[in-house]
Amino acid sequence: EPGIDKSLNNQLAAAPPSVLGEVQPSEMPRTPNDPNFLRPADDPQLIADPSDLTATCFGGNVHLHGLHEMETTRSKLALQLVQADLRETLMDLSQPADGIGGKYWVDLSLQGSLFNQQSLVGQGQAWLRRANLVQMPIMTRMFRALSIKDPNSGAFESGELQFRIDGDRIPLENISLDGDIISLRGSGAVNTRREVDV
Repeated sequence: EPGIDKSLNNQLAAAPPSVLGEVQPSEMPRTPNDPNFLRPADDPQLIADPSDLTATCFGGNVHLHGLHEMETTRSKLALQLVQADLRETLMDLSQPADGIGGKYWVDLSLQGSLFNQQSLVGQGQAWLRRANLVQMPIMTRMFRALSIKDPNSGAFESGELQFRIDGDRIPLENISLDGDIISLRGSGAVNTRREVDV
């Protein structure tokens, strides 16, 4: 995509792998013809560079590496958030979290000045697994609109999306939510003012 430096992703892929979880490098999926290819409901298998800065965040682990130009204050960063806890994230952000659960992963490339939000551009992907979203207000309204009397029967258990960062706007692409009865596909956008358009 124009304007986004993909060299960090190339460096990440070429670096000596340090595998998160129990997945070995030889088991990483390559193509849909590979029997180990990542299926929609599988947990993401992200590889981090051994030299990454590592910390805990939202109940998961964050891995960060990149470059920062002191003269221009511009940065090029690659970030992975691994097995973060959805309920803990909502609580940390002072959002309703009762009855909500799940684990999520984020893989993000970002560049621009961290001191100027409008200069930031990037792209990434996020995955949600073992989710319980029934109590989220947006889900409650959606189930009501679809006339689902027993929300638990239509609860979404997993989801994925691709996103871009364009200043304070975050376009969402290829959103998918999957459950036993209902699966949804769509796109939309959010912004730093927490306005949602899907």
